[in-house]
Amino acid sequence: MLTGFGAGLAVIVAVKGLARYPELRDPRASEQFIIGTFVSVLWAVACAGTAVALVR
Repeated sequence: MLTGFGAGLAVIVAVKGLARYPELRDPRASEQFIIGTFVSVLWAVACAGTAVALVR
C-alpha cells in the first residue's frame, strides 16, 4: 500500500486463499478465514493510511 501497488494486496490474498484451500472445506474454517483476512487487510490499510498522513 505504501509503494502504491494496491494490486499486490490482491495477489497476497489470492495466494493465501490457495495455500489454505484444503482447510477451507470446513464451513467454520472458511468463516474464520474470511473474517481474519478482512481484519488483516483493514489493519494494513489503516497503518498505510496513517503512515501516508504522517509523511504529508
